[in-house]
Amino acid sequence: MAEIAPVVTRDPRFLAGRKLVERGLADEAVDIYATLLEETRTQYGDASIETAPAYYEYGNTLLRAVTKQQMA
Repeated sequence: MAEIAPVVTRDPRFLAGRKLVERGLADEAVDIYATLLEETRTQYGDASIETAPAYYEYGNTLLRAVTKQQMA
């Protein structure tokens, strides 16, 4: 049986945010992931597997942005 990734991982904003983070621009991706998380929570609920990747990426992006600010 093939596993299907959560829908949010195919959202253009999710993919754009990932590219920004990979390029070291996490601070620019924070707002993207915040909006995506808010919309995903509204559509699927807080505890949905569909929402989990948005929580993860938002948290990861916040951590990277804060770490970058502290190192500057």
